[in-house]
Parts: sequence; structure tokens; C-alpha cells
Amino acid sequence: VMFAPLNFGYSEEEAKNLAIHALNDVQLDESFYERSPIELSGGEKRRVALAGIIATQPKYLILDEPTAGLDQKGIDNILNLLVNIYKNGTNIILVTHDMEIVYKYADLLMILDDGKLKYFGDVDEGFKHLDEVYLPPIYLLKEELKKNNLDLNYSKIKDVDSLIYELKKEK
Repeated sequence: VMFAPLNFGYSEEEAKNLAIHALNDVQLDESFYERSPIELSGGEKRRVALAGIIATQPKYLILDEPTAGLDQKGIDNILNLLVNIYKNGTNIILVTHDMEIVYKYADLLMILDDGKLKYFGDVDEGFKHLDEVYLPPIYLLKEELKKNNLDLNYSKIKDVDSLIYELKKEK
């Protein structure tokens, strides 16, 4: 985790402090500072790698399929970490084929098709440019509810929990 900060010119003491802080940011305790990567699970390896990156305090973070191969708990952990990293001021560009993740977490959507930009902008609007087979079920359900003129705050609905919350408010 210290490798990147050292290469960015931080002193060894500064790099160690940044590394330990970054490990805490990704919900790993200081014992991981001394552990060998071969001892870590797949999810722990990803979190350590992420800690190494955020220890450099980047303005931007570009991730390609960061949840691939993880179980649901691992996916949730990584996405929650990314939300916290974003809240702490790092802009995130996430490359993924998982439209549920895009729908729940993205502020902006860029659709590439055969290497060409097909769309860039609002997520809901962008989903209109995708074939239905790629759309997450919560998006499709929300569109059906709109057609039935249900008075909901549709901009707040990004997953099942937020849909339930909005439906309860409707009562």
C-alpha cells in the first residue's frame, strides 16, 4: 500500500501514515499492513489494491469491472467503499457491464458501442438508448409505474429499497 505514495515522492513516514489511513478507509485494520498478499481473499486483495491507490489521494479513480468475480457481499463492500471514496472528494469513472450498478450508483452515463460514443449524459435518459434486455428490472418497473401515473418521486428510485420507501410515502 506504501508503494504508490513512495513513488509519488512522499517520505517513508508519510507513506506509511497514508497507507494505514487508506487501509482503514477500505475497512481493513492495521494488521493488513504487514500481511502478505498471498494470504488474502479475493475481496481483501481488491480492497488492499484500492487502498494502495487511494493512499496517493487521487483526484480521479478509473476502475474497470471492480466487482467482477465477487460474491454479493464482496460487491456490496466494494461499492460502499467507492461511495465513501467519492464522498471524500475523489471522482470515479467506473467501467462496467452491470446495468444495475450503473443505475443505482452513477451520476452520468457514457455508452460506447463498437468503440464509438453512442450517448453521454443523464442515466435515465441514457437507458432509453439501450435494448430492453440490458436494462435492470428496477428501471423497467419504474417506467411501468410512470405509465400508470403513480405519484412518486421517480428521481429517488434507484433500487428496491428506495422504491419501497417512495411507495410508503405515497400512502
